[in-house]
Amino acid sequence: MASLGSFLKKYLTEIELAQPKVEKLFYADETLHTEYNSYHSYTKAMQKKINTATQKLHIAECSLKTGKPDMIFVHAGSRQKTTSFLWYSTIIAIFGLMMGGGLISKDYESGTVRMLFIRPKKRYKIILARLFALLIICMSLYALTSLINMIIYGIHLGFTDFANPIYSTISDQGTNFFVDYIGKFLCCCLQLIFTCTLSSFLSCSTKNTAVSVGLTIGLIIISIVISTSIFNTGSNAQWLLYTPIPYINMWLIFTQHLTPYIPPLIIGSTIMLFTATILTCGSALVTQTKDI
Repeated sequence: MASLGSFLKKYLTEIELAQPKVEKLFYADETLHTEYNSYHSYTKAMQKKINTATQKLHIAECSLKTGKPDMIFVHAGSRQKTTSFLWYSTIIAIFGLMMGGGLISKDYESGTVRMLFIRPKKRYKIILARLFALLIICMSLYALTSLINMIIYGIHLGFTDFANPIYSTISDQGTNFFVDYIGKFLCCCLQLIFTCTLSSFLSCSTKNTAVSVGLTIGLIIISIVISTSIFNTGSNAQWLLYTPIPYINMWLIFTQHLTPYIPPLIIGSTIMLFTATILTCGSALVTQTKDI
């Protein structure tokens, strides 16, 4: 725990160095003026640095007080490695969208759609059954790979690290790692739900597997770029936080610990679920009304 003392000093120094200069000195410093352009942008950037350092300082103090370090102070520990694996939701999502992209378009492309829809079951029931089966497969695969990953890191790096809590600015006592991880895991599952429902909707509406898969992958890539900008730099495009785009890759929030800007996860989760519901209903409606 002696190393935590050096972290405390480091964060205190960061807070001290981030204290903004007075406006007169700012404009007198050509380097600062060129980098930040305006005094308002400069003070805003300095405040973000102060906030981030203050959060880390609080977590370091809690870790020192309880004698149980947060995972940001245990380099390459079991908790840190397990949490970093949340990014794998994107791999599972790509698998899901490739399957979802051909949910019904493959039947159109192969000419078997008539045989499919002459069955006594209604069209929308067939689509929903396929979609829900796909979601179950994807989420089960994500859960299984996450569990295997956790066990492997526990064996390799030690299970004792899992006993240490995760601290935040809300509670000094910390949260059990597994409780914290399950919450993050469920948030990342929203990416699977969204991408599968989106690719399925595009499959039903375009009847083209390549288009539905390509558009969904493109949206994932755009989301990563936009999310990284918002979470790490606090982009001024705050209106994007009320769209699904920043939340498609939620693992970015959890794997980049204490980013300068943490988006409202409750709002983001609600938006993702609402959008997925609309897309699911859209898939059923388009299939029910579209001629074969």
